[in-house]
Amino acid sequence: MRQAELPQVDGRFVGSFLTVSLIMLSLLTVPAREVFAQAKKPDPKKGAAGKAVTKPAPGGTAKPKPAVMPTKPVDPNLDPVTGLPKGYKVPPDRPDVMIDFEPLVTPEELADLKKFENRYKSAIRGSTGNLKDEDKNIIRKGIKYRLAQLCEKDNLQNLHVKREDLSIRDLQQAGKLAPAADVRNFRRFILAEIVKQSEALLKKNLYVRIQAVTLVGELDLTETDTQRNLKLEAFADGLPLLAKVLADPEQPPAVKIAAARSIVRLLRYGVPSVPVKHEVANAIVAELKDGKKFFWYQLRLAEALSLLDVTLDLQNRKPFIVDTLRMVMNDPARDWQVRAMAARSLGRVPFDPSVNVPTVVGEVALFARDLAKAAQQQPKNPIWKTNFWFLYLAFNALDASDMDAAKRAKGGFRNNAQTTPAFEPVYQLVLPITNSLLSGQQVTVEQVKALDDWLQKNKVAAPGIAEK
Repeated sequence: MRQAELPQVDGRFVGSFLTVSLIMLSLLTVPAREVFAQAKKPDPKKGAAGKAVTKPAPGGTAKPKPAVMPTKPVDPNLDPVTGLPKGYKVPPDRPDVMIDFEPLVTPEELADLKKFENRYKSAIRGSTGNLKDEDKNIIRKGIKYRLAQLCEKDNLQNLHVKREDLSIRDLQQAGKLAPAADVRNFRRFILAEIVKQSEALLKKNLYVRIQAVTLVGELDLTETDTQRNLKLEAFADGLPLLAKVLADPEQPPAVKIAAARSIVRLLRYGVPSVPVKHEVANAIVAELKDGKKFFWYQLRLAEALSLLDVTLDLQNRKPFIVDTLRMVMNDPARDWQVRAMAARSLGRVPFDPSVNVPTVVGEVALFARDLAKAAQQQPKNPIWKTNFWFLYLAFNALDASDMDAAKRAKGGFRNNAQTTPAFEPVYQLVLPITNSLLSGQQVTVEQVKALDDWLQKNKVAAPGIAEK
């Protein structure tokens, strides 16, 4: 650019600009600490706002000093870092049994087991009736494959289908080609292997555990086959595993309820040995001692006792089943439905000669009276129909298939020659109440009074006790 084209600049502006530039340059070259050191320090005799601070007058109240908290004594038995007792090891977090899926086998093992599926389906049909060692190994792998599928997270929505692949679709073919005389032994091996391998599933998540105990309850030693003259018989050898589930405090109530239901089926349609009956009875009696357990669980346990025809426990020689059912029925803290089911079961179990029948009659009558009064106080509650229906079934069988525990006669006090005469008067008082409730009517004052009169006439004393 030529000199003539430069704009004309006022000399005063240039001089001012140079002055300001020199001042800024000098500030930038001074260390920060020197700048702040020149700041005026506050006067200790004045406050932050510059005002003079006045001291309290002699005799005045000075500001109290904060209290010193006492030091907590050190416990030599505690770890100073964790605060826990020395030597105590914190247990690992328990896995959430509700949702955690833990495979039974690795993906590679599952793929390998699947290769035997067709051979497994052929082996369980039993074309010869005899199982060779090779066939047994193939069947073991096929069962493991079925159970492993229950432990796969991808099958969560179809666990019941996977269970029925084994309990229904496979077992319907088990022993199908075997001679009739060999069917029981042939199927016994397969079912025993299912029970044995199912125990590992009881450590998996909640869903898998329920499927496992349900599966055991679905096993049948023989299925109904009119052509080969075979009758239905449940596989009672699965009962010990289910009794073990009841006795396990680590099993959730939902699993125990499913196990109790399976026990009912295996007892009803199976033929358990006497030692197995005692094992199951002991487990149920022990569980029923706790009246605070979930009522539905107690209900299924009380129902299961109705199917056990053992009279005395092996250790104390006491009528432990009858005594337990009486205890449940007479317990006012338990659910009415559980107590009514206990009364129903009493009508199906055998009475040892040591049992005082008139005492039991008085207890049943007293329970009926209390149940009727409760129904009077809450007439709109539909549960009374169920409760009195159970009480009615304490005297009568539901149908021809409703047998006593020994499976020799129909269930109910009125079908037992040992108890019919003593229980008949009470039944005649319970019957009209049951009819009223089932027909939608309320319990009347006269019906309750009839029970009260009977109790007074027979000198029934404290709850659950009758005079001899």
